[in-house]
Amino acid sequence: MIRIFRDPHFRNPVIRRNFILNWTDGAFFAFGMSFVPIVTVLPVFVRNIGGGSLAVSLIQVIWIIGFNIPQIFISNTIRHLHFKKKVVLLTAFFQRLPWALLAFISFFYINRISPRCGLWLFFVVFTMAALAGAMNFPGWFDLISKMTPVTLRGRLFALRTITGALLGVLGGWMVKRVLQNFSFPHNFAMLFLLAFIMMTISYFALILLKEDEPNATGNPLTLRHYFKVLPGLLAEDKNFLNFLIADSCMMIGLIAQPFYILNAMEKFQLSPEVSGTFTVVFMAGLVFWNFCFGPVGDRFGHRINLLIASIVIFINSLLAISVHTVAVVYVIFILDALVMSMVQVSRFSIIAEFCGTKERPTYIALANMVTSPFILLGLAGGLLADSFGYYV
Repeated sequence: MIRIFRDPHFRNPVIRRNFILNWTDGAFFAFGMSFVPIVTVLPVFVRNIGGGSLAVSLIQVIWIIGFNIPQIFISNTIRHLHFKKKVVLLTAFFQRLPWALLAFISFFYINRISPRCGLWLFFVVFTMAALAGAMNFPGWFDLISKMTPVTLRGRLFALRTITGALLGVLGGWMVKRVLQNFSFPHNFAMLFLLAFIMMTISYFALILLKEDEPNATGNPLTLRHYFKVLPGLLAEDKNFLNFLIADSCMMIGLIAQPFYILNAMEKFQLSPEVSGTFTVVFMAGLVFWNFCFGPVGDRFGHRINLLIASIVIFINSLLAISVHTVAVVYVIFILDALVMSMVQVSRFSIIAEFCGTKERPTYIALANMVTSPFILLGLAGGLLADSFGYYV
């Protein structure tokens, strides 16, 4: 990582300033998410409200579908803009607001309404967070790619994740303490509020970004014409099409993630605060794996990182099937952290390398639109778990 400071691009004061601010944004946003991770805390929250395995599977389905599918509709608008910062700030504000709403709802209402209404209310606001993230992402991705030279991108994403995960270790410890010392639902209300506060700090880093150079823009297209162009893009770029096939298969492998913690809690009779312990393990794993593989992506290409992630998804599924001790559950979360670190560092970086600057919003939105529907298979997993349990 020290080679960042030796990179010739880093001597440019604007690039250096934006690099540090993007690093800060990512670190504090990740810190905020460490209070409400979808693989540890939110499944426990939904279960405490009264949701079953199908409701738990909806967490990941809504997050991935809601975050990814709508991006294609805004990417056509984003690609016409010479400057992206203004729209990024607007959408980032609405991306953070739902977590404050969840804190308010959890503190004042969730215990006073029926479990069914509570679940509906949670999922409506949670969907708002996912959709706002979708509106934000194409512009944010284009902005960060424009501001960061290709030789620094992998290490920027790695540093964002490493620092966020280091803070997330603290966040996981705080999750455990909050869940231990406060009763439901006030404990989760505090976690949602802490998430919102940390995300607000990251928002101020976005405000300070300096966007000097305008983007090259594509020719204006109507939305109808834009969608007609997309199949031709896939037909012409076979390399990108092959990536989408591999990415879709990886997405299928991720449907088991929300069930790891519920499986462990059910099998070993663990208390809800264990979600904080697993969050600490997960975040510590992110730190370690990003130190290992962030520079690998920049030096040898991001394809190798994604290949490793695919293999580890398969190994983790086998471990989850055969788990007999709590120690193996910790290994599962450590390996799950490896998968997440690879995806965070290398998936975005490799997509940016498939295309020119004008088409970055289209490529990232198209990749997310094509691959994310495969997470719908997670609903089948939830139905199976509700019908037969985790072991047959």
